Amino acid sequence: MAASQLILWKPLYQTTVIMFVLVLIFAVIFPPASAVLLFAIISLWSRIPCMMSWFTKDMDLIDFFTVILAVHVGGLFAGTFGWVMMVFSRFFGPTEDMDYTIKDAFAFFFGGLLTPVFYALTNQNLLITMYLFTLIGRYGVYLLEDFIFTPGLIWRDLGLILAGVPLAYFTNTILVSLFGESLDRLFETGLRINFGLLFFVTAGLVGFFVLSRVIERGERDTKSSIKKHSHYQASIYVDPLDTVMDYFDIFAVSEIITGSFSNFKLKIFLSTFFLMSIFFLYKDFTFRWYQIIFLIVVLYIFISGLIWVVFYLMGDRESRSHPK
Repeated sequence: MAASQLILWKPLYQTTVIMFVLVLIFAVIFPPASAVLLFAIISLWSRIPCMMSWFTKDMDLIDFFTVILAVHVGGLFAGTFGWVMMVFSRFFGPTEDMDYTIKDAFAFFFGGLLTPVFYALTNQNLLITMYLFTLIGRYGVYLLEDFIFTPGLIWRDLGLILAGVPLAYFTNTILVSLFGESLDRLFETGLRINFGLLFFVTAGLVGFFVLSRVIERGERDTKSSIKKHSHYQASIYVDPLDTVMDYFDIFAVSEIITGSFSNFKLKIFLSTFFLMSIFFLYKDFTFRWYQIIFLIVVLYIFISGLIWVVFYLMGDRESRSHPK
């Protein structure tokens, strides 16, 4: 299934613009609402990869902001924020299983309610609170809902959760390490947006917009390739809802090497994996924002070159004769 069918891009762009304008308006008349709306925009866009595959469900940032809001504002407010963001974002990903959306929304809600308890029990340790929210508040509540309402899905969902635990661990650790103290100071000085936060979110939105355009461009190029080379029709698309092994099956479809959406997924996956490995190995070193951007660019270029070399050396003659 194409990305344009998985995500309603145009309504998403329009909604984001409206929310961003409201951020600027509320920054003047009611700063706390402006900050929460800014968190909502980030959470909304972070849900895009999650609605495109079963194996990217732990990439969203709703859990991070739910924990931050629960610690500083209250469990009920944070739980409501998590529930609303899960359900609201689903409007832009119409193919996501509604059963999953509703159950995860309630998992966020109850996780938000429990977070102040976790925070108190861990002596106000934000990182351990984040781990407990994920393991008990989100995964535990979700599996309990499975057991009560959809027992036939419990083994499937348990497998998906186990597969997502490493990603959740790395993302939680990195997010709390990089942004935990900054957001703590933001709440201590009064919940309002500052120039740094506004610039960061604006840059992130531009990045998400560029990413979505890259995806759409990749789909158009792939469709063009189908028309030019009809013998690729049987294997041109890799459905993002298939299995996680699609990320590694680089020889099954030639277009996965030559610029398609699947190729982009592979490079992003590998770049993220190596980047997280670097953060883990150098966890005592504080990376600055420009160092992180430099690492991402270098890793992406290196992996792109490596994939091209592997394909050139091991690809068949016919696939080499039809470059994108």
